[in-house]
Amino acid sequence: ASFMAELNRSATQLQADLTTTAQQLNQQLAQLGSEVTLAEKGRYDAMLEQIRKQTEASLANAQAEIQAHQADLATKLEAEHAALTAKMGEQVAAEQARLLKQIDTKLADAVASFLTDTLQHNVDLGAQSNYLIAQLEEHKQEFKQEVSGEAPTAK
Repeated sequence: ASFMAELNRSATQLQADLTTTAQQLNQQLAQLGSEVTLAEKGRYDAMLEQIRKQTEASLANAQAEIQAHQADLATKLEAEHAALTAKMGEQVAAEQARLLKQIDTKLADAVASFLTDTLQHNVDLGAQSNYLIAQLEEHKQEFKQEVSGEAPTAK
């Protein structure tokens, strides 16, 4: 009976010790789990911050490249526009000169034709021929100025 009582007491003591040990193990496991969770969360946060910084840097680089490319395109566009404007101005000036030359030739032909027709009919222009030629030349110059877009000169 004494042996049984000692065995029961030892079993009870062992059961109490096992319960205490189980509680301590549970606390240690919970603490270890919390520490591991916190460490992993810290690593996750650090990796997430690093990825965020890399993404921001990549976006900043991409924006800088885009802005540089846009500035380059704007410069090229302005240069092309200036070149086309200059070329168009040259072409307009050349066409205007060609038209003025053509008008000058046609007016000279008209003056010559007028004088030939007038002289052919035996009209004596005498002293008036210089005056008539001067008048025709004066109006020819005014006509050329109007065609070229210049303001006629004041008399």
